[in-house]
Amino acid sequence: MVEIPTGPKGKLPQRLTQIKNKESTTSTTSLSTPNSRIRSPITPSVDISTVTNDTAQKTETPTNGNMASSSTEKQEAQITSTIQLSRPFLTRQQIKFARSKTIENPAIYNQRLLQLHQYLLKICHSFKFPMRVLEGSMYYYQRFYLHNKFEKTALINPLDVGITCLFIVSKNEDTIKKLRDLLILFNQTRGVTLSAEQFENYRKRILSIEFQILETIGFDFRTYHSEEFLIKYNKLLKVDKETSYISWLILCDTYQTDVSLKYPPHIIAICCIILNNKLSDSSLKLTTDYQRLRCEEKLVNECLQDILTHYVESFKITGLALKFPDYQIKFVHIKMEFNESKPQMMFHVDEKQKQQQHQDLEKDQFFQERDFTTGERRYMLENQKKRLYAEVDK
Repeated sequence: MVEIPTGPKGKLPQRLTQIKNKESTTSTTSLSTPNSRIRSPITPSVDISTVTNDTAQKTETPTNGNMASSSTEKQEAQITSTIQLSRPFLTRQQIKFARSKTIENPAIYNQRLLQLHQYLLKICHSFKFPMRVLEGSMYYYQRFYLHNKFEKTALINPLDVGITCLFIVSKNEDTIKKLRDLLILFNQTRGVTLSAEQFENYRKRILSIEFQILETIGFDFRTYHSEEFLIKYNKLLKVDKETSYISWLILCDTYQTDVSLKYPPHIIAICCIILNNKLSDSSLKLTTDYQRLRCEEKLVNECLQDILTHYVESFKITGLALKFPDYQIKFVHIKMEFNESKPQMMFHVDEKQKQQQHQDLEKDQFFQERDFTTGERRYMLENQKKRLYAEVDK
């Protein structure tokens, strides 16, 4: 038995009263120490079971009125640090699930996506940026709206997100331009005129959006460019410049789609060469060794399906239509032949399998909407630090 010291009139000291209240509510608090961040319950240093009944009844009413409210107001602290694995590529089901939570109207989203592509393309031509800057910008833009709301009432304009992505990628690709220069040209392209004060506020808003985009991509700046593989494969196959130019245009048009979210760059490059071979009626015989190229035939077929669908539905707004307007009919015939030769692509997933996949995605925290208010305060006042360390020592 441990002897408990009591105060006047048989009351427990204030510290033991706090411990008694915490024990009765069985609360669990998350404490952060300088060396670790763990979640552990506060265990009293004194065995409360040794307190007599009379003393326990007296201690049920706190001596201080503020103590009663403090026990109920104390909530379990939230750990803001998480470990997130990088996912540069996602499946069709994962993208569809994520967009179902963030995008209410896919038609408006696709319209804004194509509009943004035209704006960024003009800016890249004006500043003579390489095409990989445009590719990375569209990639970051689409990843951002996998985890953030795309609505008419949203506080962030999608066009502002697009120019911010271009600003980030320009720094990542060592083609740095001042943000002021980018915004001036961007406003001129859209036909928007701002005063000096409005422009400064707009610049600050872009900088705040930049941090949200960086958090969304998990500060993962690894880039994957398809044009590098396209050039190497064309040289390997000894394709002439005129014929390879068509595959280059096809690759640039893929930036309007979400294939960069689904497939690795070498698979996209292979699909562009295959379509180029069919469009130009070339005598080139492609003997694809999928094991040597480290890719699956299924992924190549799915990527071809996505690119063909984009050309059939939106051929007039593509770059290939400006150079070769007669190719629209060819794409329709190629898609029909592809569907006939690859019937296994039109498979139906079992309902039980769909339900299981949906349940797994619901549990996956990666596809939850991002809350940027979490961890917004990244500092602690000195007096609060002293109080925290004092509680930890006790």
